[in-house]
Amino acid sequence: MYLSFWVNFILITLMYNGIESLVRNDFWQITPGLPLLISYLVFSRLVVFPWQVVGLLRCCEKHFLDPGQTLRIRGIQGLVIVVIIMNAVGVIDMLHWYKLAQKQALDKARISDTKNYSLSLQKNATLIYLTGTLDFGITGNMEAMLINNPGIHGIVLSSTGGMVSEGRGLFRLIDQYELDTFVYGECSSACALAFIAGNKRYMAANARLGFHQYNLQLQSPFQPVDVIEAQKHDLKLLRKKHISSQFLERVFKQPSHLIWFPTVRELLESGVIDALTGEQNEGRHADKPYQGIK
Repeated sequence: MYLSFWVNFILITLMYNGIESLVRNDFWQITPGLPLLISYLVFSRLVVFPWQVVGLLRCCEKHFLDPGQTLRIRGIQGLVIVVIIMNAVGVIDMLHWYKLAQKQALDKARISDTKNYSLSLQKNATLIYLTGTLDFGITGNMEAMLINNPGIHGIVLSSTGGMVSEGRGLFRLIDQYELDTFVYGECSSACALAFIAGNKRYMAANARLGFHQYNLQLQSPFQPVDVIEAQKHDLKLLRKKHISSQFLERVFKQPSHLIWFPTVRELLESGVIDALTGEQNEGRHADKPYQGIK
């Protein structure tokens, strides 16, 4: 009976609920397709769970008349009732999540038709130029560009931000492909996150990098995202890029409606940028000495 309770019921329940939490969390960027996700949720909630309950109740029936087991069995049966209620709530939540997921799919299709960003190849297909808002789909489009053009070694960023999840997706691609990053105008919010992923990071003397707290109220069509946890997650990414701890302490200090633009000296000393660059004539190593550091 104890094996049935602790392994077949408790352990398996924790396992599929844990996997469900990971799949439904935006941080993991898991996109295997909506039908596959729904199939998994239906299987775990409406197939596996009833099998667990039936098996456990049958086990309890076998031991019901055993001396000293009656109280324990009643306790287990009571717990099963509570878990059944929780599972019913989970099914309702799953249906709500499914509706929101459908809405997101429609929003993505609509946004793809009216995207507010541009990705282009220049410098003999060695540099990506990104301008505009980091909207839905920009990560996937850039990944396709990288796959089809193996000679790309850098990306020029010009954006005031956008979706945090897309900024994180660009961070992953830039880090994976070891791209150098360049800024000649402004790169703020989610764009700044993507910029710091660069293998080497260059900025013009009059360019600006902007940082502030996240505003995730409308970032996720699924469950509400905890802003503090999102910022902690991305601070871990930034630490891997050897940014000074003093700088990282200030990255998310500015309220979401304001922007902190560090000075060139602060960016150099903290390791955010490797060097200043002049005109937009980037090479593989585009660092040019600049004497007028502020």
